[in-house]
Amino acid sequence: MKLGAALILENGQRIWMDEMHSWPDGFYTEKETKSAKVTGVLIERHDLPVFVPNENDSIMQQGIPVPKDTDLKEASHRYLFR
Repeated sequence: MKLGAALILENGQRIWMDEMHSWPDGFYTEKETKSAKVTGVLIERHDLPVFVPNENDSIMQQGIPVPKDTDLKEASHRYLFR
């Protein structure tokens, strides 16, 4: 994933691995899922790059577009394992 290595729980929620940019070679393939047992400290951050698109802006923005009136702090929330 663009934000690095993540665990995807059975309910679809993602928990990112702090400062781990990818899984080790050979561990992950897009066609195969693997179970993993992890230990660490669960932390939370509000650092996802979210923005409300402006239709009048001709510059393409990078990040995650969210609807108008979205709480940007809440939308930028994520959990990580440290």
